[in-house]
This record gives sequence, C-alpha cells and structure tokens, in this order.
Amino acid sequence: MTIDRSTLYEADYFSLDSALLLAKTSELNYELEPKIRNQAQQWGYGECHVIDAGRPQCFIMADNQSCVLSFRGTQSLGNWIDNAKAAPIRHDYGDVHRGFSGEYQALEPLILKSLKELLTPSMNLFITGHSLGGALATIAAAELHGQFLIGGVYTFGQPKTGLFGSFFDEHFAGKFFRFVNNEDVVPRLPLNYEHVGHLQWFNAKGALPAGRLGEENFDIPPDLSEEEYEALTAEIQAIQKRLETSSVGTLGGQSQLDLNLIKKFPAIADHSIAAYIENLENLLD
Repeated sequence: MTIDRSTLYEADYFSLDSALLLAKTSELNYELEPKIRNQAQQWGYGECHVIDAGRPQCFIMADNQSCVLSFRGTQSLGNWIDNAKAAPIRHDYGDVHRGFSGEYQALEPLILKSLKELLTPSMNLFITGHSLGGALATIAAAELHGQFLIGGVYTFGQPKTGLFGSFFDEHFAGKFFRFVNNEDVVPRLPLNYEHVGHLQWFNAKGALPAGRLGEENFDIPPDLSEEEYEALTAEIQAIQKRLETSSVGTLGGQSQLDLNLIKKFPAIADHSIAAYIENLENLLD
C-alpha cells in the first residue's frame, strides 16, 4: 500500500492516512538504524535522525513541510507490565509516571537538538509511538508544547501515562488520537493513572464502531482490577523463571517472554503493532 504523507501537511484534523503512516513509523522504530534511515528515504523524507540514549530510542524524519517524531516501545511487553507500578513525578502540566518520565528525559536533549535543526516555524510536528513509545509521545507533546508547532499526536496501544488534569483538553483538542486494538491489555494499565486524547477503538472485527472520529460511547474492555493485575504479573514472573536458563531473544519483534505470555493471556496478542497496522490498512482498502 502506498503511503501518502501529504496528510501530514495539514494539522488539527483526523486522518486514517496519517494514522497508517505514523503506525508504520512506530513499527519501524523496532528496526536497526540503517533500515530506519533507508525506509524514511523511501517514504520521501530527506532528513532522518536516529536518537539512541541507551535503552529508549526514537527517530525524527523531515521533508520540507512536516516532521515526524516517533518513539520505540519496549522490546519485552512482559518485562514492562511486571514493572508497571511506579509513583508519579510532578511536572508543570501534571503528574507523570516516574518510569516513563525518566525514559523521556534521557532522550530530551538530543530530541531538542535535532528538532531545532530540522524544523522551521511553519512546519508541523507530528508525534507518535507504540506501547511505551505512546507514553513517551504523550510526554513529548506536553514538554514540546509552546516550543514547536505540533500538528498532531497519534499513539497505538499506549499505557496510561499520568494525571494531567485539563492540560491536554486545553492544548490538544482535535489533535491527539489514541488507538486501542480490541482487548489490548496495555491501555488498561498502569492502575491509578488516566488516559488523554480522543479514543479510536478497534473492535474484534477491526472496525471503528463509532466511526472514524469515535465518540467513546461504545463498550470497550474495562481497566484491569488489582486482582487481575496481580495474576498477570505472577504469571510473568513464573515464565521469567522458566526462561532464565534459556536464551531469550525476539521473534517478529516479540520476546520469548511475550510469546509464552500470549498462550496464557490471548488478549496480549492484540497489542502487536502489526495488528494495528493491519486494521488501518483494511479500513483504507
């Protein structure tokens, strides 16, 4: 399917074409730097900066009219869920999950340096990410607000990120679109935090039952209870022990921990970025 990046030249409206491109950049983030640069060039972006500050990674690509900042998610969903509980840290725009905040702060100086090189005052900045990357995209939007012209934020399977009050309602109304696939467990965590943005929920058939803009008046799976979370983390720890003596690699972007976890909790398969992309491609056919 041909990627139409022209939809990123206009800000403040919802576009499935934009969503597909940004989902694909989120998927691309799991690849190595040469492939990221090559794909960005094939999409028509003449500039691409890959930023790696150790564990967190993002990349920024730009043409002469728009710029995309894309964050990578965690390589092991199971490890992330097992460490989901964290106290918040206070920022001017709200309270943020301490772990997510720390991940973003590790990248921020390099992000600012690249954006100042690539962006002109008239260019739209679009921010995106899958899983943990969606949480980092949310924090980036808040941190970069007022410094750059943010045209939109699209996230896929992101966890709850903080307690932001009215900040996002005030500054990102009509700009922030949060995609959730069916029973994806990650958006139902961490406990005691909240979501922001306009929900775009794919049902079991891959459709957006409330239409492309969504009205959040449909029956999505509820947040996990404390008991459900404890059962999930107990299973993760049991699998981790079984894998300690084996080589834990990845298969199709998923760790062996996650592949074992899916057998016990099938809804975790809904978290795959490939599933989000497939749904978007089917809607655009």
